[in-house]
Amino acid sequence: MPEPSQSYFPPYPPSSYPRRRKTRWWIPLLIIGIIILLFFILFSIIAGSISSLFEKEPIEVKTSSVLYINFGEQLPDYSFGSPLSFLDQSKSISLFDLITAIQKAKDDSRILGIYYKANASVVGWAMSEEFIEAIKDFKQSGKFVYAYMDFGSESDYMRASVADKLFIANESLLEMNGFALGSLFLKGFFDKIGVDFLVDFHEDFKSAGESYVNRKFSDSSRHQLKVILDQRLEQFLSTVAENRNLSTNFIKQVLDRGVYTPDSLLALGFVDSLLCEEELKNLMKEKIFGTSDTDDSKKLNLISVSNYMSSVPTKSDREGIDRDNQIAIIFASGAISTPSSNPFENETIISSSAFISNLKKAVNNKKVSAIIIRINSPGGSVLVSDEIYTAILKAKEKKPIYCSMSAMAASGGYYLASACDKIIASPSTLTGSIGVISMIPNLNGLINKLGISIDTISTGPSAQDLNNMIPFSQRQKDKLHTLSKGVYFRFIEKVAKSRNKTFEETRALAKGRVWTGADAYRLGLVDTLGGLQTVIAMVKKDLGVPQEQKIRLQTYPRSEDGLNALLKLFGKGSDDEEEAMINSETNYLSEILNQNQSDIKRIYSLLPSELKPKMEFVWNLIQNAKYEKVQMVAPDLIEIK
Repeated sequence: MPEPSQSYFPPYPPSSYPRRRKTRWWIPLLIIGIIILLFFILFSIIAGSISSLFEKEPIEVKTSSVLYINFGEQLPDYSFGSPLSFLDQSKSISLFDLITAIQKAKDDSRILGIYYKANASVVGWAMSEEFIEAIKDFKQSGKFVYAYMDFGSESDYMRASVADKLFIANESLLEMNGFALGSLFLKGFFDKIGVDFLVDFHEDFKSAGESYVNRKFSDSSRHQLKVILDQRLEQFLSTVAENRNLSTNFIKQVLDRGVYTPDSLLALGFVDSLLCEEELKNLMKEKIFGTSDTDDSKKLNLISVSNYMSSVPTKSDREGIDRDNQIAIIFASGAISTPSSNPFENETIISSSAFISNLKKAVNNKKVSAIIIRINSPGGSVLVSDEIYTAILKAKEKKPIYCSMSAMAASGGYYLASACDKIIASPSTLTGSIGVISMIPNLNGLINKLGISIDTISTGPSAQDLNNMIPFSQRQKDKLHTLSKGVYFRFIEKVAKSRNKTFEETRALAKGRVWTGADAYRLGLVDTLGGLQTVIAMVKKDLGVPQEQKIRLQTYPRSEDGLNALLKLFGKGSDDEEEAMINSETNYLSEILNQNQSDIKRIYSLLPSELKPKMEFVWNLIQNAKYEKVQMVAPDLIEIK
């Protein structure tokens, strides 16, 4: 065979074929790693700068200052900030901050008096009681208290009446016409659209779901609400009579007549003078600096509660504090509920994950000798209530736990309280409401109106139980009643054990009825009457700490710093289970109303302050009904005024 030609086998390696070089693949990765490292260093520097930027610098309190109090639209029990609160340099005022500031100002030589601007605010009656008592205690120092009003109702006036002098604007409008409440009944509307609510009550007085099935108050509901209104009236009459040196009969006659104008209120002795706010400030300057020193060179130093609480601590503030016997205060405010996407910006909830986390922190803190749970809640979820109840029982095996009731601790709120060692309520606290409701909307009528038909296939007679697309049978209604009855009876058993009563004795006090704190004390549902300061004094006594001894208070939840708040804005900085649930939850109300969440918030912001809590109440009732057929929730009593 002939040998192949040279052209058949090209030279090896071909002269035109480049040699393979060793790649340096690690260089791009190194560059990327350096960039990421520099990014994190830069981010840390920027975040730290922003955090320090939004941190409020301690304020120096000037001599001859006046503590300025202005509630705003609402007075929460406790303010612990939000992801956006660090952008606002003035922290929202809370009752806890307010009482603490008043007590501190009493013994602060730099504070000469209090200026209280008492305009319309949504404040619970029990919280008003605590405020009035704090002002009375402050007045024992001999310092002055002036109050000023542009507008408001009887409850606003009652808080202002405790001042040494009460001034109103020349064109102000005050409602002095008695107390009333109203409720919206939605049955007629739901009948029109074909939605029928199955609501099962345990028992007569459990009226939280009445607006869905009635066109007016039931007899039991009307009775309990009238009792509460009459007690509110008596408290108003006695408080104003004491503060203004007027007779209760005379005040009642004025309310029955209905008086609104400033000149009439002045003539009747309800106010001391008609002034504009600038004139009142000049009056305070004159009181502080004297008649000859009221020129512009003398400035009235007003310091707000939030600024005063952020002021530089004095030497006396730091000295003499017992740090080994600390008291933890866990604030539990809002509806008892699972975390969810929420269109209402001001609403807070009590969730099991957050509450139990705070409770564990207090229990594990070796310097905390006792725990106070401050409850301000109308109740809500049975499941969440029972989780928290169980956690409190476990915690009190290690440390004593006291319950301090705020404006309301009813239904699920009382369920939580019953787990504590001792329960303390203000005379005006709304509590009790030991009962449950079950509520399921049936959409069969609406579907029929739309011309839609439904066919079903089932594996057994119970497979379609409580399917809200088809009519409920009597058997299904009876099943729901039996289910909720079991929850109700277990509620009674827990309370009976807590209060050392028999089942029947407790049931007679239950039936869903709301009691005031004064009545609850008389009936043995609470141990003592008083506010948060009463509870703190009780704890100190039980711990063997002298009343005059300063003691450190650890409050939960903790306030967020600016950096954590900034990280939350970008969805970072928290792997909390509750946060994850909120982010994963769909906005149910947005779907129902076919409106996006920002539009709902905008509409909500335009509502009167009195209606906002009612919207939040309805939202939580509907939200919990998605997951739980049985709920522990008190009727909406917010609009008593």
